[in-house]
Amino acid sequence: MQYPGWLQSHRDEISREEYARYERQHELMLSIVQEFEAEQSTDSDDVKRQRFERVLDIMQQMQSLGHPPKELIGELVRL
Repeated sequence: MQYPGWLQSHRDEISREEYARYERQHELMLSIVQEFEAEQSTDSDDVKRQRFERVLDIMQQMQSLGHPPKELIGELVRL
């Protein structure tokens, strides 16, 4: 994931508010990855439903923070 490198290289070019917003987006993306990595083939339907709800909540939080940096959107699309 390119977010940490992008944040480091653009820290002095963006406002503190933007930096904090992008940093929070990165944290939320990591949370989503953790949710999916925790998935097991033996998970019950209830566990799957709870995970889905957590991921949905995280995605809504991401949406409230606006778009990620333009340079990273292309990276995300290629994944």
